[in-house]
Amino acid sequence: MLIIIIVLLYLCLYLSYLQHFLIKNTLLDIIKNTNVSANELGDLNNNPDEFIPLAMLCTKASKPTKLIVPNRLKIKESNRIENVSSAFNSLGVKHNYEDNVFTIYPSTICGGEIDTKKDHRMVFFGIIASTISNKPIIIKNIE
Repeated sequence: MLIIIIVLLYLCLYLSYLQHFLIKNTLLDIIKNTNVSANELGDLNNNPDEFIPLAMLCTKASKPTKLIVPNRLKIKESNRIENVSSAFNSLGVKHNYEDNVFTIYPSTICGGEIDTKKDHRMVFFGIIASTISNKPIIIKNIE
């Protein structure tokens, strides 16, 4: 029950961050996976904190989704691009990062382990992943 409350609080927090995506229906486009090009998805340079929740949502798209991510995600509390990539490897999510474009392929999350590197947003990433995973996910370094 506590995990459900935490997830709901997290999603409410990110709703404000994702507001412009909801207004433009971009988030709905990702989920429905209409023919949206990487440029139309929105350049996350102005909204780098949206990368973490969007990356996990993109695993549920019906075809590959591309997110343009800023280099400054590498110098936040942790290297978030590298950490998401590492977490995706552990969770069995096919992805690719090249030239500031993070491509995420439709995947089923089947449990795994996420090392947050003591980055609170990676903790949130793990919580979201655990809600859609078929098996348990171990989240390390949450303190």
